[in-house]
Amino acid sequence: IAVMKDDMPKADEGEFYYHQLEGLLVVTTDDVVLGKVSHLFNTGSNDVMVVKPFKESLDGKERWLPYTDDCVKDISLGDGIIKVDWDPEF
Repeated sequence: IAVMKDDMPKADEGEFYYHQLEGLLVVTTDDVVLGKVSHLFNTGSNDVMVVKPFKESLDGKERWLPYTDDCVKDISLGDGIIKVDWDPEF
């Protein structure tokens, strides 16, 4: 099923559509750049953000981060940043 973005209902405060998160910069709470959100998918128990590296990333690792309140601490669409509580070594 395809729906035009303009025809979608406005998301409630604190809720986001996947397409709004794709391309956002992902940084740790210590401001370490992990990459950018490539896409999200649902595993049944929780959603997962696939974070792909780019030139300014810490390293060349692709990371799969849980899209949960424990991991995702702040989303700023205006700034294009998602802050996460994530160990960059993991």
